[in-house]
Amino acid sequence: MTNNRNSLQCILLSVISLLFFLPAFSQETEKFIVPVKFRIEDGSMDAAGISIQKIGGGTRKMAGDARFELELDYDSEYIISFSKPGYVTKKVSIVTKVPAERKKQGFEPYPFEISLFKQYEGVNIIVFNQPIAKISFSQDKDDFDYDVDYTKSIQSALQKAEEAIAKKQEEEKQKAKEAAKTKAEADQKAKDEADARARAQGEAEKKAKKEAEQKAKTEAETKKQAEKAAQEKDEADASARARAEAVSKKAAQEKDEANAKAKARAEEEDRKAAKAREDEDAKNRARGKAEEDKRSAAQAKADDDARKATAMAKADEDAKARAKAKAEEEERSRNTAKEQAEERAKKAAEAKAESEARIKAAMENPVEGVTRSVTEEYNRTITQVLVTRGSKVTVYRKNEYKWGATFFFKDYTSITELLFELATNR
Repeated sequence: MTNNRNSLQCILLSVISLLFFLPAFSQETEKFIVPVKFRIEDGSMDAAGISIQKIGGGTRKMAGDARFELELDYDSEYIISFSKPGYVTKKVSIVTKVPAERKKQGFEPYPFEISLFKQYEGVNIIVFNQPIAKISFSQDKDDFDYDVDYTKSIQSALQKAEEAIAKKQEEEKQKAKEAAKTKAEADQKAKDEADARARAQGEAEKKAKKEAEQKAKTEAETKKQAEKAAQEKDEADASARARAEAVSKKAAQEKDEANAKAKARAEEEDRKAAKAREDEDAKNRARGKAEEDKRSAAQAKADDDARKATAMAKADEDAKARAKAKAEEEERSRNTAKEQAEERAKKAAEAKAESEARIKAAMENPVEGVTRSVTEEYNRTITQVLVTRGSKVTVYRKNEYKWGATFFFKDYTSITELLFELATNR
């Protein structure tokens, strides 16, 4: 913690760490070279950025890099900003104004390091809205150095920010430590529970296996005894069935003989009685048939006359009703067809006018790219695509009919689906 605080204090107060000094024998150069080491605390360079603002001369931006060199014009002022989302942005002021005679002697590269730390909620970082260090030519050292007076002017605010940030970092580390401890305890508890379940499952499996083996042994013994008893029973049953079948067969034979004789006598008596009944029935049927034929003939004539009269009356009524219904239906169909045709013509005219208006607007004010529009009609869907390339506007259409067919056009000329897709999917 002490090392981190000292390092942070050094960065916040000066943001400058001299790497080496070479003998001052360099010749005059056109640019002031500043090697920079850039670091993100507890993070990577992803999304980090560097902004190089030349006062009165514009701003140049570049992606974050751990090592790079700044080539700055002499007699200028720069604000170098280092940023990354979620981290505190830091700025360094570099003033390259030097005496003309001294510039002729040249300067060695002036390196410095800078690191960004996370931005914490509740920490006042307004001091970082201004440069945290200023590098300029020092008359006393006859070389570039950081401006001590400037650093002292913001030292108090930097100190407060440092303490607040250090506290937040410590809190974050403590939270991470507690979270790790909680996770370790939870993992250990889960492991213990899993081991307990595994032991219980193993004991249960052993018990189940032993019980299954005992049950199988008992069932095998029971099955063996049951098979033996069943065999003995089958043998006894077979012997009893044989004796019973012999007795039954003899009794059945005697019974069949007696029944045959009785049946023969009964059949003979039945034939005689049936013959007498048939003769009497024939006489009765003949008399009844003659009377029924007479009544049926009279009734049939009366029924036929009534049916004919009813049928004629119904036929007249049905013919009149059908004629009336047909006339009404034809009138309704004519009115409906006329209304539907007028409505379809109106919608088609509106859709055509809207399409032509869009095409006209695109041609008058061409906008580079592809513009799509969809129009629904009663029997089809029209997809219109305007492809604008410079001042040229090309109209593509896809007509999808509800009965299944699809047609493609370029400026009202038929084309294939492949050409349509290649031209419009850009």
